[in-house]
Amino acid sequence: ENPALLRLRSRLETALPNRLPYQDPIVERLARLVPAHLALFLEGARPDASSASYVFLEALARGTPADQKEAIYAALPDNPHLRNVLVRRGWLEAAHPAFRKLWESPGALPGITRHTILELRDPASYPRLLEEFVADPSLDFYEALRGLPGIKDQLQAALDRLWAERPRDYASALSGASRLSVLMRAGRLEALEEASRLWSRLTPDRRAHQTPLIEALRDNIASLPSTSPDEAALARWLEGKHADAFRFDPSLRRFVTP
Repeated sequence: ENPALLRLRSRLETALPNRLPYQDPIVERLARLVPAHLALFLEGARPDASSASYVFLEALARGTPADQKEAIYAALPDNPHLRNVLVRRGWLEAAHPAFRKLWESPGALPGITRHTILELRDPASYPRLLEEFVADPSLDFYEALRGLPGIKDQLQAALDRLWAERPRDYASALSGASRLSVLMRAGRLEALEEASRLWSRLTPDRRAHQTPLIEALRDNIASLPSTSPDEAALARWLEGKHADAFRFDPSLRRFVTP
């Protein structure tokens, strides 16, 4: 590792026990060093480098000259946080080849990488995003995908996969409540039936420990008696209600009772 970087990082960490305000003069002085020491700052800005990485990132955002922006792009696949530098400087180019490397990289996508790819709204990235979605579904991810142009048919196919590939044994099904939540938000009555079935099989003492399932029901049933009923109230309200007593309201994008 670069000895100069080690010394600078050590000094920053020693001198800055608390997070440094971005308006601190130190940041501006560091920014003036960026053109001559770009590689050092890129290395220091890696999120796993140290607790001072945000200082290096801010210095890059202020001090990188336009003729060095390609170096930022080249480092982007290894450090998606550098997207902030590109945005701040007005250099974000959705068609840049560096972005393709983001969704072609192996392994699960870190949250910052996923967020960056979603913002690009590039149809070429949709297959990778949908693979990530099927592997790790969540309501936030689903809502972000719904906003992408031209993805509707592919997203419907991904929802079909979510249902077809759901866990079938009881314990695994309980742990997959986020999958059911997404499917309920998409208006799938069969997901509501499954969530209700899982809930009905829980003994009262176990219901309090099933927060994901409780949240899935609360998030997707608009006609619950309150926005956050306790487990006992939720149990009383659901008792005797079959899934076919609900209908999906497209405007609310929630299930309601007549």
